[in-house]
Amino acid sequence: MTRTISLMTLSRMIRRGSMPEKHAELVPDEPPEPAHRGQVLIMFAGFMIALMGLLGLATDVGYAMAARRAVQGAADAGAIAGARVIARYPAMTTAQSEVTTIVSQNTFGSAVPTVTSCEYIGKGKNWPPVGTCNQTVPPEATGARVRTRLTINTFFIQV
Repeated sequence: MTRTISLMTLSRMIRRGSMPEKHAELVPDEPPEPAHRGQVLIMFAGFMIALMGLLGLATDVGYAMAARRAVQGAADAGAIAGARVIARYPAMTTAQSEVTTIVSQNTFGSAVPTVTSCEYIGKGKNWPPVGTCNQTVPPEATGARVRTRLTINTFFIQV
């Protein structure tokens, strides 16, 4: 009398610490039922769509964050240019042209940031505005506050 043991049964027996009969014949496991075939293809397609969406989102968010840093740098450079005008030419000229020139030189790829507001600021709590940059420099001005804007197009996610 010979008994047949599948490889799966054999591995379970070895894990439990028991041994099969000495003369048991080993047979391969039965192949999976044909009804389960093709599930991996459907799951792969679903995961691939989700992965492409996440890749597009990561690319667009990364590009937007890089653009934000570039525009912040343009605003900082414009504020320094405004402060330089205040230090060099007090009460004689305006800072608007200098600020606009410096901000427009700080591009992000082919996109050029624009100045949305520029104002002189004075000493005190929260740096109160004392005039706009298209006016002559007021005597109480100690610096400049510049706000910029940049519009960029996304690559993948059109929101």
